[in-house]
Amino acid sequence: MTQQGEMVATKNPQRIDSPAKFAVYCSATEILLSGWDVRINLMESVPPVAGQATILVHGSVVMSPIHAKALAQGLATAVSQYEEKFGELDLKKVLDFQNAKLAEANPAQ
Repeated sequence: MTQQGEMVATKNPQRIDSPAKFAVYCSATEILLSGWDVRINLMESVPPVAGQATILVHGSVVMSPIHAKALAQGLATAVSQYEEKFGELDLKKVLDFQNAKLAEANPAQ
């Protein structure tokens, strides 16, 4: 028997799909913090509407800060494995390209 709040590690837990399970493509995210949790807004950049940049907000994932740290470590490991298999991802190059496209679309700013 465990006490309330005690963490219990189990090997190979049974996985059951939630009725609310979803999959969504994200090309943009926004991370918001509070004293209690971390919220990750899952978004997608879509073609501009009337010359205005458009981002669809698909939803949010909210988690505790400790889970967010574990997720960050898991994502870092996954990206490292991806780069080992397919080559280095150059984030600066992608961001520079995106910024140049934004500057072209909005020359007055």
